[in-house]
Amino acid sequence: KQWYQRRVAITAGSSQNALQAMVEITDSVSSNHLSKLPKPGSTLMEEIRLCYLNASQILCHFWMCFPVTNPILEEKVNRMAESILKYKNTTLQHTMNKLPSKDTRFLKHLSDQLDLALVTHEQWISKKEKSTDCDSALIPLL
Repeated sequence: KQWYQRRVAITAGSSQNALQAMVEITDSVSSNHLSKLPKPGSTLMEEIRLCYLNASQILCHFWMCFPVTNPILEEKVNRMAESILKYKNTTLQHTMNKLPSKDTRFLKHLSDQLDLALVTHEQWISKKEKSTDCDSALIPLL
């Protein structure tokens, strides 16, 4: 019952209480943690933002190719996989090398996304080759 009464009181002055809660949370975060975040508008943040923006465009085109149902999509998925690999090995690696080692963690998620796309492409090729092998094995039987 006390919990319910407290909830009603919080709901009644929700905006004031929300503001108070934000102040308490903000005060409880040490300035040490806040200083580790890149500053908005900094060149570091701009580098990271551009990496995500460019990679997301390539990844969007890559994932739109699935399911691969025709030769045009097959050609495009292969080109996109090449682009992803090139982007990862050049642009992303160059940006990671420019960042201090502690800040490369900001690009780890992006690197993982690119790796997932490359693994998916490899699996798709492997599956395609297996189905082609099965099809060629059936041809003499016809």
